[in-house]
Amino acid sequence: MIQIARKMITDQQYRLDEESDLHLQEYVTFLYKFRDKYFSNARSIRSMVLDAFKHQNLRIASIPAEERKISTTS
Repeated sequence: MIQIARKMITDQQYRLDEESDLHLQEYVTFLYKFRDKYFSNARSIRSMVLDAFKHQNLRIASIPAEERKISTTS
């Protein structure tokens, strides 16, 4: 499941730093450990990643255009 999330993230040309990757692992483990009857593995991971993209885009959109800084680190 973690590999699914990582692939979705890299497919959108995002990168996870070490701290973010660790958080992802811990969160997916938490989701799996406390899953309920509605947990559906890949679908749940896909929803989580898409929600993260949406929230990041909303945070970026709330910053005035002239104040936005685009990171181009490799």
